[in-house]
Amino acid sequence: MLNKNIYLVGMPGSGKTTISKELCFRFNYDFVDLDQYIEQQSGLSIIEIFSRYGEDYFRILEKKALQDHINSNKIISTGGGIVKDKMNKKLMHGIVIFIDVDLKTLQKRLQNDKNRPLLRDISIEDLYANRIENYHYFADYVVINDNLEKCLNHIRRILDEENISH
Repeated sequence: MLNKNIYLVGMPGSGKTTISKELCFRFNYDFVDLDQYIEQQSGLSIIEIFSRYGEDYFRILEKKALQDHINSNKIISTGGGIVKDKMNKKLMHGIVIFIDVDLKTLQKRLQNDKNRPLLRDISIEDLYANRIENYHYFADYVVINDNLEKCLNHIRRILDEENISH
């Protein structure tokens, strides 16, 4: 059982959800994917929310989802844009880990992904440039995801340093 939330932030395609699920499986933690939670609560897909109501409305739902999980003792995979609102950092009670991935890897992972509404209007390079400073602002730790096992081992060392049970 965790004794505080662990939030994973990073670009779309960085592996936040995959890493979160693997951590939960290995250490028997509870998991929340904020985008999936928003979809369940709203009854709409992220794409539908963006197309019907726009990004600003989605960000309101995202903040509410974050508030719903304060002090829930879970691993929380956030949406890539959670860092757009710096006030969200105050709602993240626990440890924030920025999952960083190089641009070439992101481009390869996302080249055929049609389920990312923001990537229809902006290149992955521009999105990264717009967000990188905020990812570092939010992060207590930065973990490079160039290899899943290496990334998971790095996070395990962080959890050990933070005296988080696993």
